[in-house]
Amino acid sequence: MARFIFRAAAALDLRRRQDEEAQRALAAAETRRRSAASALDAARQRLADTLAEATEIERHPGDVTARVWHRNWIVGLRLQVDRCAHTLSHHEQNVRQAALEAREAHRKREALERLHDRARRAWQDAERRAEQKVIDELAGTRFLRARAGGQP
Repeated sequence: MARFIFRAAAALDLRRRQDEEAQRALAAAETRRRSAASALDAARQRLADTLAEATEIERHPGDVTARVWHRNWIVGLRLQVDRCAHTLSHHEQNVRQAALEAREAHRKREALERLHDRARRAWQDAERRAEQKVIDELAGTRFLRARAGGQP
């Protein structure tokens, strides 16, 4: 019995590697997005805490320097929140792009795997037909010998 050879095996291996690489890239992009989302949440929380602290300081008369410092600190925290939001937006776009590339790589791999499966089934069918042909010839030969009075 002949061995099955898929002529596009190298291409299928390449597609599998590309699919795995695309899945890893998607996972890395998603990890970076989650990290950026956490950083944004932390920056927002720091801003909220500082705003609450500044509100408390404004209620009591006191040092003007502390008030100015808190206002400047709040401006800096707002800028940090804006930077974190921009970074998150950038990472979300990267996740969308990586997901598109992963789906495309997966689609291409599956197309070659279907081609491989069809080729294997066709090869198996041809092997079964060839085997059945040999069995039929053997049975025909035995029948003719038995009919002619020879040994089976």
